[in-house]
Amino acid sequence: MKILDQLTVLFVLLLFLFAPAAVAFGPAGQTGVTATPELGRDLAVELRIPLFDPDFSDTPVASLGSKTVFLKELISSLSESNKILFWEYKTEADELTKQFNQALAERIKKFTEKSVKLTTFTRGEIDDQHNLKLDAPLFSNLFINVPVASIDGVPITISEFARDLQTVHMEAKGEHAHSGAKDNIQRLIDRLITVRLVEREARNIGFDQAVSFRKKVENHAQKTLLYGLLNTHIAGVAVDEVAVDKLYRQISLEGQLSSYRFETEEDANKLLKSYSDGEDFDQLIAAAVKRGKVIAGKDEGYVKFKELLPNIAKSASNMEIGDVSEVFRQADGFILFKLMGRRFVEDAQARQFAMNNVWEAQRASAGTDYINKVIDQYTVFDEEVRSSLDFAAILQANPEIQLTEALQPLLNDERSFATVSGAETKQITVSEVAKKSKKHFSWYGRSFKTF
Repeated sequence: MKILDQLTVLFVLLLFLFAPAAVAFGPAGQTGVTATPELGRDLAVELRIPLFDPDFSDTPVASLGSKTVFLKELISSLSESNKILFWEYKTEADELTKQFNQALAERIKKFTEKSVKLTTFTRGEIDDQHNLKLDAPLFSNLFINVPVASIDGVPITISEFARDLQTVHMEAKGEHAHSGAKDNIQRLIDRLITVRLVEREARNIGFDQAVSFRKKVENHAQKTLLYGLLNTHIAGVAVDEVAVDKLYRQISLEGQLSSYRFETEEDANKLLKSYSDGEDFDQLIAAAVKRGKVIAGKDEGYVKFKELLPNIAKSASNMEIGDVSEVFRQADGFILFKLMGRRFVEDAQARQFAMNNVWEAQRASAGTDYINKVIDQYTVFDEEVRSSLDFAAILQANPEIQLTEALQPLLNDERSFATVSGAETKQITVSEVAKKSKKHFSWYGRSFKTF
């Protein structure tokens, strides 16, 4: 795709996204807690619920079939404090725990569905700060609106927390993704609380009204919409197992290398040239060792390619058995090696690496196909204007031209470069594309050849 066509993608997709029909896509990456969670429906977070805080009064503590017991139903049976004459003191944790468990047991007795399994979410333990220990299922509809924390009366709900945890899990998807889920729960809660506190402080000082900040928010919103739209259309991409296995067998290798270190590059290149001219490599090495020009490396048997320096591993993977490498510079001299053997080796990490690479390549390809489809469907280019913006011809006429010089005459060019149709028709001018180019490309100002 030509460079200006690629820049047009941004305009096309943004217009498409902001059309009324685009609202149906919803915010990118958001799923309700009723969706099937990859982390497992049994995953729970340990909470310490303030017994007498009204923000937490609707917290479920037990369920029996279709019936649910909420914390607010038991509070009236609990004594937050006791009074002797004029002395008032907080109820001891043990006493409050006893009162709570007794009230819960009496409430459960009133249920008529005796044959249905009873589920209790509380551990029946209350600490000295009058907090009730609770195991809250992250993906239960009963706990959607239950707070995991409250900042100035504004709750962070279980549904928010579960969504964030699910997102973190998807980003870290791999062989160890499940193992760290429970360990990271408290860390994620702390992060959400920190975010809320920072947000509150930013609003207090009016940071959210600053022009620079609002511009960044707008840019982020556009990018989020774009990525959300693309993710919607590539969500069904399934990994190509054949391609994964092929790449896996190409990268999960180990080789047997006979390496030789030279003190000078001249000696190494001289020996390599003699070998290229047809002389026997082993005899050349033996003679060089005898003259003290080279030191043979230790025989370490088979070594995994991933443990070698990248340039050496890349060279060895493309060589045939018995081939001699080029000369490589190292800190202690110059080396070359002869590939004595190469074989495939099972490696779980290498397979995961191959799978991730194939999957990302497939997603990128699907995204490109979708972008091309959107452009073909919604965009009509003015071919005369398009042909006049022939950067290859500009470069040929002036090989040393800078990007600034090439874009300058285009910044005020109001000719229509493309017409985008949709809920409304949008004309994209040469000026708009030029200004977007000037702002977007990080190599702005370099030689035009890099453009």
